[in-house]
Amino acid sequence: MTKAKILIVEDEGLIAMDMKKGLENVGYYVSAIVPSGKEAVEKAREIQPDLVLMDIKLSGDMDGIKAADIIRVSCDIPIIFLTAFLDEALLRRAKITEPYGYVLKPFDVRELHVTIEMALYKYKAERELRLAAKVFENAMDGIMITDAEGKILKVNNAFTKITGYAPGEAIGKNPRILKSGRHDTKFYKGFWNDLITKGKWEGEIWNRRKNGEIYPEWSLISVVKDNHGNTTHYIDLIRDITERIRYEEKIKYQAYHDTLTGLPNRLLFYDRLSVALSNAKRSKGILAVIFLDIDGFKPINDNFGHDVGDILLQSITKRLMNCIRQGDTVARIGGDEFTIILPQIMQKEEVDEIARRLIDTLKEAYLINKHELYITASVGISFYPEDGEDMQTLMKKADIAMYSAKEMGKNNYQFYTSPHLNPLPKGERGG
Repeated sequence: MTKAKILIVEDEGLIAMDMKKGLENVGYYVSAIVPSGKEAVEKAREIQPDLVLMDIKLSGDMDGIKAADIIRVSCDIPIIFLTAFLDEALLRRAKITEPYGYVLKPFDVRELHVTIEMALYKYKAERELRLAAKVFENAMDGIMITDAEGKILKVNNAFTKITGYAPGEAIGKNPRILKSGRHDTKFYKGFWNDLITKGKWEGEIWNRRKNGEIYPEWSLISVVKDNHGNTTHYIDLIRDITERIRYEEKIKYQAYHDTLTGLPNRLLFYDRLSVALSNAKRSKGILAVIFLDIDGFKPINDNFGHDVGDILLQSITKRLMNCIRQGDTVARIGGDEFTIILPQIMQKEEVDEIARRLIDTLKEAYLINKHELYITASVGISFYPEDGEDMQTLMKKADIAMYSAKEMGKNNYQFYTSPHLNPLPKGERGG
């Protein structure tokens, strides 16, 4: 597998070299290190890295935000900002460049690694979305021609197919017959401002078909002028993008969800865990992470086939969803591995109750294709902030607790207990 190429933009040499070493240790290739915004733009264009780690505060005339904006527009390369602090004003400026993440200094290599992987995954998903858009853009366009006052003079067959209006029903009318009512005065003010100042307007607009259905279309309206500069006509090229929008939504959904169960996948799980941790830190609350492994799934999958195995996983998913509270997250991160986020825990007894419910619910019989099947679950639980304050630590300790549950006979749950502390006796650890 090709190593991802990283460009580091950092004006503090020691930090840059430390970051380079850390990234190379986790499998990345640092293709260059530059200390200024200007050099960052030049180097990005030259080497076309897979990702740029950009320090916001750089010496010289061009700071990291300005350099990032140029790289985004000219090179289409994902950027992660590095900063020692992030105030509101800085965040507003940074958002304009559409960054793929932020890493606070001093950085943790594991956190940086996760942030980079999420950025690369998100960028890949977005590229697929853009490719999908290109495919649908090749559809035949509708054409509508109006005079300077906006009276429709001519439409083509594609226009009729898209809108439902035959030429005889549209000609002589105003394009307002298509108005959906979904756009406000500000939208149309910008629309007409572009037509007047630029001679064209292009964008997504929601219109209404003859049958009343509201639909999205991509519209390119051009102004036609005579030799004296007077407007004589408007030409509107319209493209029904209903399917494109649906396809983009589908691709976006698939990028963040498990195809078989519909649950959040690993990427969305980590995103939600990051948000939940931020909320817990802000509110000084408690959060639980559950790592759940299905006992006995592989023999069922091997003996009865993948179709039965898939149905079983879907049935397990339904039971898991019935065990949790509103606002909790269940994710599938592996073949028979599930994770759960329990935010806003008031008392640990709540987690104890949910864990018991998970164990009891999952071990009940499953009737699939006339087969009566049984599985159990080994469950490990870690708590924020008691067991850790970052995603990697909490996941690792929940995983350790899950393996402890397996060692203790499976079909039980265990809370993480550090071996360096005073372990609780088996009976006091839950399960």
